[in-house]
Amino acid sequence: MSKKMQVVQFRADAGVYRRAQERSDECGVKFNDAMRAALYAVAEGDVSQLSGLICSSDSGEGEVNREWLYRRCHDLFEYKDGKLIRKYGSGRPSAEGLVATRNRGGEDCILMHGKHYPIKDIIWLMHYGIISGEVAYKNPTRINDKHTIENLYLIPIEKKEIFIKEKLKRSDKIAFVAGKLRALFINACGDADTIKAIDQLINNGETIPIILEGEDNWAAYRTAIHASKINDGQYVISMS
Repeated sequence: MSKKMQVVQFRADAGVYRRAQERSDECGVKFNDAMRAALYAVAEGDVSQLSGLICSSDSGEGEVNREWLYRRCHDLFEYKDGKLIRKYGSGRPSAEGLVATRNRGGEDCILMHGKHYPIKDIIWLMHYGIISGEVAYKNPTRINDKHTIENLYLIPIEKKEIFIKEKLKRSDKIAFVAGKLRALFINACGDADTIKAIDQLINNGETIPIILEGEDNWAAYRTAIHASKINDGQYVISMS
């Protein structure tokens, strides 16, 4: 164990501990990693990564949890000149301390918790904290320094614009026009795109356009600036 690491122990309610373990399993994250994220959140005064960690299972995408992966990679590895050096943990590093790699589909990958991750993706994630597209090589035939951050770039994925369309009752329309309607109940059950957008608003603060419609072809446009989940697929949204 590294001299910089310290074992942390504390007592907790047995029922709360069990539910926390169940929640971690639902998120596809080891409980110890969730606790590490909680410790970072307290130390840094920033709960965004912890929130992303425990809320990611609601997205239904089955993708790797990027918040967890970002934090875990910085815990385990140090980046240096296009290479990853293991700080501590399981695995079989080389004599120079470099992380062991395996070739999968023509890509150099590392094995973490039973899953292979391309090194280029890990290095990009460690530098920028997010992968919103496909990480590619500027010079894919380079042998030396192929995985340096300078040799990587991102091919962005076109993001589908998502908006919320809500039909207002006559009484709600009157309240809206009078400036008294600032929040809406949204039932998005069965609408995966809307659920994903609202979850992004909750977890990352990404606002959503709202189209309000009423009788006589009336329409108004606002922005969702805050949301609270009250049940599966059901939310209360605050508008600008």
